[in-house]
Amino acid sequence: MARTRLPRIGVPHSRAQTSGADRGCLREGLGLLARTGGIAGVLLALGVAPGLADELPANLSDYLPAMPMTGGADINCTIKPLQMVDISSQVRGIVREVMVRPGETVQPGQPLVQLDTDMAAAEMELALAKAEADATLQSALTNREGLARKEARLAKALAKKAVSLADHEAAQLELALAETAVRREEQALRIARMEYERSRLLVEKSLIRSPVAGMVGENLVDPGESVNEGPIATVYVTRPMRVEAFVPSQALGQFAPADGTYRSFAISIDGRAGPALPVTLDYVSQVADLTSNTVSVFFTLQADDVLPGSKCRLVSQPLAPGQTQN
Repeated sequence: MARTRLPRIGVPHSRAQTSGADRGCLREGLGLLARTGGIAGVLLALGVAPGLADELPANLSDYLPAMPMTGGADINCTIKPLQMVDISSQVRGIVREVMVRPGETVQPGQPLVQLDTDMAAAEMELALAKAEADATLQSALTNREGLARKEARLAKALAKKAVSLADHEAAQLELALAETAVRREEQALRIARMEYERSRLLVEKSLIRSPVAGMVGENLVDPGESVNEGPIATVYVTRPMRVEAFVPSQALGQFAPADGTYRSFAISIDGRAGPALPVTLDYVSQVADLTSNTVSVFFTLQADDVLPGSKCRLVSQPLAPGQTQN
């Protein structure tokens, strides 16, 4: 079969001969290639203006025009929680009461689960009794004061040679031992107060509270279960929510156009009537999915009546020059 050579009409073969019209042709061809992925873009870009090959920038997005999503294939997206917080307990125990239900909205500091505190409360009462039991310390203080007076009398008597040196040294030793006994009792009381504070914290931490505002998930413990290292509840942060759009790699340039004409974005939720919901561009994933040839682009959504897990479609609308995305 004979091969037909495509004619090169008005093709410059040197960089010096490259005209503005040729550059526009190149941009048009690359744009067509990005939009359709077809051979027409390759022929237009390379067959018409091959002399521009050495002028291609390292970042081809500089030559790719922003492509409207409405004119091509739909961009699917998924609505997800902004965060998924697994809440664990700082103490171990048995669940006595679950104060929330799956799907319920909670606020920061709201109680979720109460553990059994019978043993911890008993230990706290015992520690409190020890911390307040200062009778031994008072006895040691009284003994030290008496021995201090005795040592002072013997010191005066020794100066008058009324007692022996051994008697005075014995009194000094008894006073030193009494001072040691006082310090020992003071340390014991401090330890007892620390044990009481620890027991009080165990009782306090047995009431597990939510650290964030969100929606309680289905991963929730039941009364009678043992709480060890696993989570006792999962709270989904849904204000705002995150939208993950699966954007074809060739359409990625429209999210950061070279001309600075940014777009406003919105989503339409599958099976939901009404206008599209506006979303705010958050960030673009740095890793592409080679299987589907898509890149995840993430947005934030402010909508209280939308449930996480909903499927959606991403739409965009060009902004006027100088206007910025909300």
